[in-house]
Amino acid sequence: TYNVTRLIAPAIFAFLCLYYYKDLKKYPLTKSLSLLLLFGVGLLPFVITFFALQSQPGFAAHDDALLIGKVARTDYILTRSYFASLPQLIQKFMFNYVFLVGYAYLKNLVSFFSSSFFFITGADRPNENIAGNLGMFYYFDLPFIFYGAYLVVKNKIKELYPFLIWFLVIYFLGSIIKSVPNGTRTYAVVIPFTVFASYGIYSALKLLLTVKQKMIRNLVLILSSGVIVYSVLFYLLSYFVRFPIELAQDWRSEDQKTVEYIQSIEKNYDKVVFDTSSGFYYTSLLFYGKIDPTFHQTHATYSLHGLVNGVDKVGKYEFRKVDWGKELKGQKTLFITGSNNVPDNSTTVNLIFYPTRPVAIFFDRQIAQYPTTDTAYVLLTGKDDE
Repeated sequence: TYNVTRLIAPAIFAFLCLYYYKDLKKYPLTKSLSLLLLFGVGLLPFVITFFALQSQPGFAAHDDALLIGKVARTDYILTRSYFASLPQLIQKFMFNYVFLVGYAYLKNLVSFFSSSFFFITGADRPNENIAGNLGMFYYFDLPFIFYGAYLVVKNKIKELYPFLIWFLVIYFLGSIIKSVPNGTRTYAVVIPFTVFASYGIYSALKLLLTVKQKMIRNLVLILSSGVIVYSVLFYLLSYFVRFPIELAQDWRSEDQKTVEYIQSIEKNYDKVVFDTSSGFYYTSLLFYGKIDPTFHQTHATYSLHGLVNGVDKVGKYEFRKVDWGKELKGQKTLFITGSNNVPDNSTTVNLIFYPTRPVAIFFDRQIAQYPTTDTAYVLLTGKDDE
């Protein structure tokens, strides 16, 4: 269903069909046609939704993620504008649209091999990251990925060639997006990288066991095992202990608690309004509130919010900017807002807090540490509502 996957998956399938063409020819024609028909039926939802959804305003966002999209085209126009004083021949030759797209594509091909993204800090966006400030793979995976891929090519291990094809398709087609690498758009590279790393570890272990010096063999095994065990434990502790606190805001950890509380008191109000400043996602309400999909599809009203469609209203729930001067008085309304947008003439119903997190600062050659608790949402009403 992901737009980049709609491009990558058929390409991988087509290349695999070419790779196994000789094997496919051995199948009886009736069997091949039956499989092709079954495949076509299974592909119908993909085809129908692919073309039908393109007319929806929110689906324009996928085009803007590409090197040929409007967002990237704006960057090209800006780049070319700096050289407007140069002779026309140079402008048309060096800074024409085709050359700038090609240059951006080559840059993406190089950027794809980002050691920081894959092995050190991970994605730039916290909500695409793993456990915070950790790469997408363990440090020790790096040499084994290269070693495994090298052995696959060197030893002509045809059983693993499909994963080379898989990687190359993602590498060349996945690089047509605007930002490379990306935590979601290049996610499919996990499979070939895992295969290469696994084969690399297996081959390295086989090689190590052929070493005759027992002391060296055991020392390497102990050190390697120590690095692997420490890396795994560090990841698990980061994921289950640090990650839920440090990135609570980015992963919206308190949305479930907020929705459950709202549903427990919503009978007391005619409307429940989520102010824009709260940053609350309507999908959290639908999921944690277990809103009936049929009811939502029948009653929800949408409008274009930037590049995507967003819900304006469903039932008694509304998502919009609140005019506090007009709306606080004389209404049985529950408002949900952010901590920096609480009007004076209001009554706080409840405060939802993120988990308390430690903060360490270095100031005047001293290290100080103190806990801090951030407010996730403020639930309030007007004075006249009470």
